[in-house]
Formats: sequence, structure tokens, C-alpha cells
Amino acid sequence: MKQLSTLLLLICTLLVNAQTYSFEQLTSIEEQNYEDPTGLVTFKGNLYFAATKSAGGKAIIELAKLTPDNTLSIVTQLYSTDYGSISNFEFAITVSGDRLFITKYDADGKGLCHSTDGSDFKKIMDPYAGLKGKNIDNLYATDDYLYYTAQTEDNGMELFSCESSSPKVSCLHILPGSLPAKVGKPYMYNGKLYFNATDASHGAELWSYTKGDGASIVSDHVLGDGDFDPKDFIVYNNKLFFTAKTAATGSELFSYDGNSIKLEQNIKDGDSDSEPLNKIVANNRLYFSAINNGGSNQLHYLFEDKVTEIDFPGPGSSKPKQMVEFDNLLFGQAFMSSTGIEVFYIKEEIPFMIDVDPRPSFLGSKNSEPEYLTVLNNTLYFIASKDGDRNIFKITKDSPTPVSKTYAKASVVIYPNPVENNINYTLENAEGTITIYNMSGMVVKHHVVTNAQDQIPFTNQKTGVYMLEYKGKGESKVIKFMKK
Repeated sequence: MKQLSTLLLLICTLLVNAQTYSFEQLTSIEEQNYEDPTGLVTFKGNLYFAATKSAGGKAIIELAKLTPDNTLSIVTQLYSTDYGSISNFEFAITVSGDRLFITKYDADGKGLCHSTDGSDFKKIMDPYAGLKGKNIDNLYATDDYLYYTAQTEDNGMELFSCESSSPKVSCLHILPGSLPAKVGKPYMYNGKLYFNATDASHGAELWSYTKGDGASIVSDHVLGDGDFDPKDFIVYNNKLFFTAKTAATGSELFSYDGNSIKLEQNIKDGDSDSEPLNKIVANNRLYFSAINNGGSNQLHYLFEDKVTEIDFPGPGSSKPKQMVEFDNLLFGQAFMSSTGIEVFYIKEEIPFMIDVDPRPSFLGSKNSEPEYLTVLNNTLYFIASKDGDRNIFKITKDSPTPVSKTYAKASVVIYPNPVENNINYTLENAEGTITIYNMSGMVVKHHVVTNAQDQIPFTNQKTGVYMLEYKGKGESKVIKFMKK
């Protein structure tokens, strides 16, 4: 019982010892006449990304490198309008083994290239006719192989592999001849490669591949030519989790343990789609975005066979994505009405927002829309917009606030919630302090308690979510509330 009480006290002192974070812009690529960085990855201690440049009446996309001392250099060209106008240009930058792989356009079309030093790129000589210009997509890297999908004249839309140590392309021949397998992005589980593939007899189902046994369907889970359509794979607790759809459940969370497929959770009741996506394992939990029964797309996690929703207060969907583990916490991109689309992190199941672009707008703030969150050397890097320009930023942790004493749980009541103009509070003791934080961890109000019942003016604060912390006479309590 004493241990349980101690645990409850620690939870109640959440903001007393909360870690805070700061962010800064690394470089302004506009000074180099570039814009719109995208595709951030780390390779041999450097950051690599693509950036767009207009020169001589043509558009150019180039691979750029940013070193630890913030020196920006251009490595190689990925695309130019000299090779014709294309829509929705999609490139890839990924690391497999000790090589950096990229897709780029040249006079022969779109091709796959590799480099061991991040500067000297060589095109992979591919024996399959038509591969260079046809839909290279769904890149999935392991330590030994790079897997991807592509379309060829002889094989249709197929799954390919490329050895990382000695780049040589092989077609895995999921379906024979030129029939399109329509393979989705694969994922490795217990030594096998799993993916979504389609054939005429079974529709879109879960398939597996090994070099010795080749490709085979795991199960015709939606009987006949109906589509089970598994996607967004991840391994958690020695099971393969994915999103798939049946007539009875809608699009929900399924798992495969090497023997059978199981509906793990029907998050949205009945046959409605919860569409669990953007999966990541962090702190021994499986996090993902999903649509709840109210129709809102929110952050959820699976732990000990139970799905729990994280509350992002305020109207609208938080739509979390771009998630990564950093400093033993979950970080990502999400929407909150008080900040717009910004960086979030989760501490003790409470979301905190880092407002990269705080410019005011009619709803909360402008959106920085952070993407490609990447961890390197205990620092979180990402691409985001601020003041209308899109650049590279980094997040570092500040020194945590020291805890000088342990507090017991206090009896505090605040009302109304949501707050419109004033915060009314009731306490057992007429002494202590009340501190109010915004969701970025900044102090917005400090109040000295002189009466057991009183009110705190809160008219001039922005709409959003806040945390109220009361401390007094060896006791403490934290309450989350909403400002209209």
C-alpha cells in the first residue's frame, strides 16, 4: 500500500519535475536559393534531404547534405525539368546496410542509385527491361537488403530485392509472368518478408516470401476474390500487427503470430472503419492513429491487450503521424486547436505541444506541419514551416526542473471547465501557490493563495488546454482544463 501511495504522489507531481524542450532553426536554405526541403534521413553522422531550386527557367531537385557544424552542401541532382515535366514527383532516400540509396531521374528515366560515402552515387545496373522509368516505390530497408516495388514489361508490378553489400537487383516473382502482383510495402517478421499482394483467385491478401520457399499466400482471410487489404505492418510483442478490412469489422487492427490471423481490436464499433495507421513501438507500447466512435482521429496505444485513447483536448481530430521515440518519450506531428499542426510529445499520457510557428490565425495558430522526425546524437531533427518558410529544425532537451521535496495529494476543485473568463477554485488550506502552464510547459500565470475559495482572472489567455498546479503545506495536485 505504501508503494502504491508513493506512485500516486509521483504522478501528482507531473509538472514539478517535467522535462522541457527547446527548438531552433538550423539553417535557412533560402540563403542558398533552395526551398521545400523534404525526405530527411541520417547517414554516417550527417543529415541528407532533397531541396528544390529554380534556375535558368527550369526546376531542379537536388540531394543536399547538412553536417554537424550546420554546413550545407549539394551532393547530386535528383530531377530536372530537362528530362520532361512530371506530376507528383516522388523520390526516395533511405539507408540499407552501409549504403545510402536514392531514386533519381536522368535521361533514361527514374533509376535506383547507391553510395557508400554519401557523395559518389552509382546507378544500379538492372537486368529487367523497363524498370528505370516505372514506378519504383514502397522502399523497405533492412541491414542486408533493400526491398521495393517496381513495374517491368516482363514481370508486371512486382517485388524486387537489392543486396546492400553488393547491390544487385533480383525480381522475387510473387506472381508468374507479366501478371501484376500489386505488391504493397513489405515488412520482415521472424525471418520472412510479409506484404499485401493481389491475385485473381484471392483478391488482396497477406503473403510471405523467403529466398528458399519463394512467395505464398498466408491465408485467404476474406474468402474468394474479396480484398482483406493488409497494410502498415509493424512487429510488437513477437506478433505482426497490421491494418486490414472485413465486411464485419471494417478497417481495424489485426495481428498474425506465425500461425493464424486475429482481429486484435475492433476500435470503432461494428463495421465502421477505425483505420489504425502510423504505427510505432515506443516504451513497450504500440502507438497508432485511429478513428474513435465519435468520428475523431486520435492517438491510441495498445498495452497488455488493451487499447487506450490519448486525449488531445479541444475540437477536431489530432490526426497524429510522423511519430518517433526520442528521450524515452513519443514525439510526432498532431493538431490541437490552440496551436495548429505542431510537434507533440506524450508524458504520463498527457500531450504537450511545441509550437514551432506561433503566428496567430483565426483558429489557434499557423501550422508548422513538422515532417520527417529523425533522431541523431540525442537530438531530434525535423522539417517544418516558420513565418512562411520551410526549413530544418532541431529539438534538444533543457535541464529538468529539480524536485526539492515530495508532496502529498491535495484536495483541489476548479470550475467551470472549460473556463471562459475566471478560474474559480476551492481548497482545504488557505495558503500555497497556484501555477498555470500551457501545453508547451511555459508558465502563463502565477497566483499566491490567500483564501480557501477564490478566483483567478484568465480572460486574456488564448483558447486551448492548460495545466493548473497547486502546491502548499507539503501537498500538491495537477489539474488539466480547457480555456474557451
